[in-house]
Amino acid sequence: MRSLLLAAACLPLALAGCSDQFAPVLPQDAQQLSGISDAAPGIAGCGAMTFDIRHAVSPISDVDRIAGRARMVDPPAGLANKTDSLWVEGYMDRDEMVQIEVRELRPYILGPRVYTLWRGYKEGESFVLAEPQPSCGRRVILAAAG
Repeated sequence: MRSLLLAAACLPLALAGCSDQFAPVLPQDAQQLSGISDAAPGIAGCGAMTFDIRHAVSPISDVDRIAGRARMVDPPAGLANKTDSLWVEGYMDRDEMVQIEVRELRPYILGPRVYTLWRGYKEGESFVLAEPQPSCGRRVILAAAG
């Protein structure tokens, strides 16, 4: 019984360390885009976010994939350690509609996880995205880095 309790206590730590291996990865030569969203004043947890993503067509599935990282610029005190590095994963369809999910990759057993959904479209070489209502309603333009 004691070994079962010890294993249950160690599971969150083990899962927290291996969550990075399940994060999406795109080739280094993929198009790189970045940007900073606006904030939603007066709404807790809805501050500005920075994005650093890559966009490429998957050689296996022929799908336009988006992957990368996001970070809250000034996270609220209760979320400071949770939002240092959030994963971004999404796609672009044939009509150039873009959808990304921003989430914290860690086990649910450690508490609620950060999750936001952004939708928009491709405009030239940039992505124009917003959070659908009733969420924060922030907007961001992701443009080529450099």
